[in-house]
Amino acid sequence: MLHLAAGLRLSVHASVCLVLFLGLSRLPLPDTPNILIFPFWFTVTLIVFSGTWWINLFNFMDGIDGLAATQAIFMLGGASILSASYYADASDTAVWLWMVCLASATAGFLIHNWAPAKIFMGDVGSTFLAFMILFFALMTLSLGWLNYQAWAILAAVFVTDSTVTLLRRITTGQNFLKAHRSHAYQILSIRFRSHKRVTLLYIAVNIFWLFPFALLCSIYPLESWWWLTIAYTPLIVITYALGAGKAENIN
Repeated sequence: MLHLAAGLRLSVHASVCLVLFLGLSRLPLPDTPNILIFPFWFTVTLIVFSGTWWINLFNFMDGIDGLAATQAIFMLGGASILSASYYADASDTAVWLWMVCLASATAGFLIHNWAPAKIFMGDVGSTFLAFMILFFALMTLSLGWLNYQAWAILAAVFVTDSTVTLLRRITTGQNFLKAHRSHAYQILSIRFRSHKRVTLLYIAVNIFWLFPFALLCSIYPLESWWWLTIAYTPLIVITYALGAGKAENIN
């Protein structure tokens, strides 16, 4: 097996994110208050950085049976539902159909990846799936079907778990490039002694907590930042309280 240096991998990820963003016919620039109007180069840098982080964090979260696959299905399926619900012509487009096709293909994979898993996604599979989710996110943003806040909410369990874990490891002086088992989902899988229970818990949070807030972003887009804040706050608190990123949870 060929192992690539972390710097090289990050450079490739950032490059493809930049090419993807600049290749769109209509750049999806975020709506921000007048006091937060950033220059174009800063916005591009922020989006490329976020895309690179998304690809890597998705890979980090692919650590127990079924978790990454169910997250991908939820995000793609949720985005498809929201898009078709508020834009009647969305379901007639190639973008929407391919998004549904990828969600369906991932569901077929999940049948064999559900605990106890018979097949695994691996780095290649998780990187591809994360990039494709990013692609569909930018496409739907450029088409005006969804906003950034809705996508951020759909991704919240993965973003929160990975980001809180990384920031805690950095701020406590740990080697954050070293392999570990201190993500919240890893801590829970040890406590529950089950991959299936943790995956089901994340599915429940996605469906019953996060999807309603993503829906509110479509119904009341002007209040999207409030929905984003409300959706994320308890997840951040719980993830931190579980001890995500603590040194004693590495092994």
